[in-house]
Amino acid sequence: MVKISVALLQVVLATVVLVNGESKESEGKGLVYIGSYPPKPQNYDINKYFISNNPTTWTTADEDCKNILGPNGALLSIDSIAEWEFLRVALESYGFGTTYWTSGLYDPTTSVWRWASNQQVIPPYPPWGPGFPHSPLTTHRILIYHTSRYDAFWRTIIDSQLHRYICKMRTPGIC
Repeated sequence: MVKISVALLQVVLATVVLVNGESKESEGKGLVYIGSYPPKPQNYDINKYFISNNPTTWTTADEDCKNILGPNGALLSIDSIAEWEFLRVALESYGFGTTYWTSGLYDPTTSVWRWASNQQVIPPYPPWGPGFPHSPLTTHRILIYHTSRYDAFWRTIIDSQLHRYICKMRTPGIC
């Protein structure tokens, strides 16, 4: 029983060191770790989120996420309402009136909005801002506009504008 307890403690400590080292390393490269979802994973994949300190174009943001976080890193995709609620609350600490690129884009071949990072069609839950999405163009991308402490919605903007961005890193679960 003692051996099992010691082994479990070692696993927990190694995980804490890995997570802390990862967030500190990413912070030095212009990204700030803002949390993980689900917050208490069992045997599921865990997603870690990082916000950029510097605004950039959508294409550069997409490349930065992959280059800084490696093969499991990508520009943000939001896969559920629960994940969106987690992010909306997490963003409350990072300033109002701020915009963040996601991996969302318009796909003219299928005439749908989808996530570039995982090729999934955006489900019908997006909290679009008034008048959005705009008429779809191949250069439009989706960003999150955090308007106030409790309000954030999605907009579509030309990809050459400069905005901060959110990266998502998927870490496989134990299953």
